[in-house]
Amino acid sequence: MKHVALLTLAIFILASPAGAQATRVIAVVDFADETADGHLIGASKLSGELERLLAERAGERFRVVPVDQVRAAMRERNLGPRDLFGPNRQIELATAVGATWIVTGRWMHLDTDIEVIDRPPLPPIVHRSAAAVLEIRILEASTRRVVLNDSFMGQSFIVRFAAQQALWRAAEAIARL
Repeated sequence: MKHVALLTLAIFILASPAGAQATRVIAVVDFADETADGHLIGASKLSGELERLLAERAGERFRVVPVDQVRAAMRERNLGPRDLFGPNRQIELATAVGATWIVTGRWMHLDTDIEVIDRPPLPPIVHRSAAAVLEIRILEASTRRVVLNDSFMGQSFIVRFAAQQALWRAAEAIARL
């Protein structure tokens, strides 16, 4: 009888609204661009692409703050991406936009390599590759807990596609949290 009562209580608690997981509100900040060529593809503004990818995967678990709203809050506070490496300003910004989690990041590599292999009398072979590395950090504003701190890589023939691949991988990892 005691086990039945405990089981009934457990089911009641899990089925109650308080037992359900609340929707997390995620704010994505423009990324710092530590690369030489990132400006060619607007790397610092690719946070909008991550916002879109997260919104597609969010379901009922996440609500993603529009990146324009995050940018406006940053402008009001005269903050740039490099100003948000410490938790105090991250929490200030998260609070301003009503976010539970704040996503910051920086592009570490956005590189295109071209290798030309001469083979006289045949025409040369041109091999082109691009790589992107994005470091992402997610801070839970209420607890200061780092939810995710990871790097994501993409490779392609075009640097923009490599960056999108890194963003896609980041979105997949965040969606699994």
